[in-house]
Amino acid sequence: MEGKYEIYVDDVPIAVDHIYKDKIDNFTLTCTPLSMNGIHLLTQGTLKILNQCNGRMPINEIAQSVQCDREYVKGVINSLWQIGLIKINGKLPMESQKENYTKPSIKQIDVWLHITNRCNFSCSYCYIKKTNEEMSRETAYLAIDNLAKSALLHGKSGVRLKFTGGEPLLRFSFIKDLVEYSKSCKYKGVNFTFHILTNGTLLSK
Repeated sequence: MEGKYEIYVDDVPIAVDHIYKDKIDNFTLTCTPLSMNGIHLLTQGTLKILNQCNGRMPINEIAQSVQCDREYVKGVINSLWQIGLIKINGKLPMESQKENYTKPSIKQIDVWLHITNRCNFSCSYCYIKKTNEEMSRETAYLAIDNLAKSALLHGKSGVRLKFTGGEPLLRFSFIKDLVEYSKSCKYKGVNFTFHILTNGTLLSK
């Protein structure tokens, strides 16, 4: 596997630690908060294959277990490997290893806070099911505290919070409250920065 991205049917995949999952209709959102790989939307079939990556079965046995073509399963596992959700024979892709090695200055945790399911639009292509459910202030405070604690534990100097929804600007006062809370976090030495994923229609002059 040195210097190339080819995997084989006798390779043994295993899911990485700390994969967080959230079901959206017939899809599953996944992310690994301590990585820089972002959020990924998996189909039910892909999730089924991911769940079989337990470090005990090679790819050909996984294909038999999920009753799918071996080459198809190998392709899915290769994709999961490339985005950092699994390891092959205990290793991540060389690209990820090289990035971690050549960019030691990246000492930041990137986290998405889904603060509301509400939106001022109803776009047909959106995969978020619109409801009135919202993240509570207590949950958000706890998340911020734990993120700061984890950053210090893993030698990270920064946490970047990305506020998403729905449309997060429907809760602009809540966002401002979380920004102020982050700045006064009891875990000192962690620099918080902030982003908002918005459709922009609620921005005033």
